[in-house]
Amino acid sequence: MGNVGARLDKTRLTELERRTKKKFSRDELEEWYTVFHENYPSDQYPDGMPKSTFVDENLEAHGGDQALWDYLFKRISDNKDSISFDDFIDHMAIGTRGTSEEKLQWTFRFYDRDG
Repeated sequence: MGNVGARLDKTRLTELERRTKKKFSRDELEEWYTVFHENYPSDQYPDGMPKSTFVDENLEAHGGDQALWDYLFKRISDNKDSISFDDFIDHMAIGTRGTSEEKLQWTFRFYDRDG
């Protein structure tokens, strides 16, 4: 069974709901966590790790290439050496369910090379 059934505790779920401004339901957060945890059991996607099926499928679905992924990795991880589930879900919340203003600010931060 391995990582099947990986779950977030209630405290962490509440914190993720707060951080994402309840853009995802608890069930959705659990589902995202399960998929992330299955691919990255340490709950961290390390820089330089070969792309997983998870990354390949998302790049393929949304158009992109390795150079784009490398750039996004640096921006999402704040130049750390890994992306945590929390980092990932924060960005997914804005990118997929944010208001127009949140998406605009998010996009600007991604492309602002000075900040």
